[in-house]
Amino acid sequence: MDYLGIDIGGTQTKWAVIAPDNSVTMRGSVPTDFRTTEDEMGRLDGIVRPLEGRIGGIGISAPGTVLGSVEDGVIRGGGYLTFNDGFALGKALRERYQLPILVENDGKACALGEYVSGALRGCDLGVVVVIGTGIGGGIVVNGEVLRGAHGSAGEFSYINSGRGSAIQFGDFFGAQGSWLSLKKLVLESMGLIDDNGAALDKALDLEAVDGKRVFEWINAGEEGALAGLDRYASALCLRIFSLQAVLDPDVFAIGGGISAQPALISALQNKMAQLVDQIPFMQIQAPRIVRAENGNDSNLLGAVYECRRYEVGRSQAD
Repeated sequence: MDYLGIDIGGTQTKWAVIAPDNSVTMRGSVPTDFRTTEDEMGRLDGIVRPLEGRIGGIGISAPGTVLGSVEDGVIRGGGYLTFNDGFALGKALRERYQLPILVENDGKACALGEYVSGALRGCDLGVVVVIGTGIGGGIVVNGEVLRGAHGSAGEFSYINSGRGSAIQFGDFFGAQGSWLSLKKLVLESMGLIDDNGAALDKALDLEAVDGKRVFEWINAGEEGALAGLDRYASALCLRIFSLQAVLDPDVFAIGGGISAQPALISALQNKMAQLVDQIPFMQIQAPRIVRAENGNDSNLLGAVYECRRYEVGRSQAD
């Protein structure tokens, strides 16, 4: 049967009905305007109820670490959706709909979606790095997502590069690799903000400078914007190189909204080549960087893939 994929994001909750061949037969979205688990369940009910009888299971992609049984889907943290901390989302939904239901971390779901039919297809070991307000990630080994001993494998945001004795937020990969860091570096390099991040031109509305505006400057060849992109690519590639030394993957697929910008992928590929050329006694494989192929569908495809696979395994065990 078709399965339903639901991706609970910070601003939009996307859903899609996915056929066994991974094609999407229906899709839609609703605002993530709920702030309690009760409101969340009610909004999800509006998605699921009209599809009852035509779906065989539900795969959920959500922010936060999924603890213990993926079937129960107990979420730790919840990212920006802090009300989900400690909530057994999968168990609550399974009891309501009596369907196979699995909850997966959004970064891990993205990696699985790229393995199913994207940039990680055919990889023995592949990694997704998702650029957003932080850095998400997922590691797929022989078709299975790596969870780690505590469910937090792939939480790249917590990689720290500080040289001092104290841990500071600004030293985390999540801070240095986010799209907000790119925005800051571009604005700095263009001379539009001071060292404290305040606008030097009172007419400039910093809140209105979004990713589209940043890449308009970059794609127009504005010198300061290109310098900011170069600084950002350097920081990102240094972390990716470290991950290559630890994991030795076939490929790194870059996901997130700004990954659709060819200028970003090109900058990362060029910067990585420069970095590798500078390393004496290079004994590891140079990291291969590509764009994630499925865009916003990666999380949906991955969550459904994992739910189908889990249900098949459970049926065979029975």
